[in-house]
Amino acid sequence: MSNHHNKQEWQVIGKTVRGSSHVRNNLPNQDAMGWWPDSKKGHSLILVVADGHGSSKSFRSDQGSRLAVNSAKQTLQDFLTEISKTDLVQNLASIKQIAELDLPKELIKNWKSEVQKNFSEHPFTDEEWIKLKNQEGIQQREQVEKIHLLPMEQPCYLL
Repeated sequence: MSNHHNKQEWQVIGKTVRGSSHVRNNLPNQDAMGWWPDSKKGHSLILVVADGHGSSKSFRSDQGSRLAVNSAKQTLQDFLTEISKTDLVQNLASIKQIAELDLPKELIKNWKSEVQKNFSEHPFTDEEWIKLKNQEGIQQREQVEKIHLLPMEQPCYLL
């Protein structure tokens, strides 16, 4: 009798599509998805999906969703790498605790860091400010000036 076990591999396919209301309103596709490994198959698989908010105050949610996917994918890769190096692999209770308590905080922290980096490299344009003011009013502009994350909206991760 053979001790060889067939390991099943995951395989992923996917695509985001620009919705008809986005087409009519000349808005970009605000959804993003990504996976690891890049080969789209393997024994371990990370799949991350982000849905942009689509409101006028979230005028960069297309970028925010891409940043959310990329930072989550990297954070989850780091998490898998870390637990595979330690005896946590033998201790499911510890893995569960880290996944429930630490991982969500790390996901949000890393996303915020990417948003701040993106904002530093690409400040809001005059055109974006004018459009926001015209659609949402001066109070919304003042709020966005205080909280730069709003135009990209904070992601909600389901793990």
